Amino acid sequence: MNLAAFWNNLLDGNFAYIFHAITHAHWSNVWAAISAIFTALAVIVAGWAMLRWRKQDELKAKMAFKTAIAEYLVNAVLLSISYEKDKNEDEIHDQINKTLTDFTACRHAWWMLEGLLDKDDCIKTAWDILSENNNKFVCGEINGDVIFSACRNILAKKFVFK
Repeated sequence: MNLAAFWNNLLDGNFAYIFHAITHAHWSNVWAAISAIFTALAVIVAGWAMLRWRKQDELKAKMAFKTAIAEYLVNAVLLSISYEKDKNEDEIHDQINKTLTDFTACRHAWWMLEGLLDKDDCIKTAWDILSENNNKFVCGEINGDVIFSACRNILAKKFVFK
């Protein structure tokens, strides 16, 4: 029985013909057919695994961005407190370095997203506000309210496990 006949018998529900063909076939053909079926199943499972792997990488990138924003917010608040309390220059300088380092981590996490969140206007707008105002905030030209609000908007948005 050739493949077309097998397929027609399968669709017609003629399992007796299929069983007869299998029992009277050469064993090499039977094992070749079994091998082909399991190879096809392996390809399907591999394709599914690749799709899940991609989704997992997207999830990791989103989580890294959200974590970086949270860490940046903590140091930005501490920097704002340092400015208000007029601490000594060394403490303020250390806090500025921590804040800049955390913003750099945020920027790298944003780049790693490769546009995954560009369609979300709330997050995109908040990120643009952070990018435009970070240097002004660190230099003490503006207070932290704009920065804090943008960070809170990003952190409040459900984009990792949606």
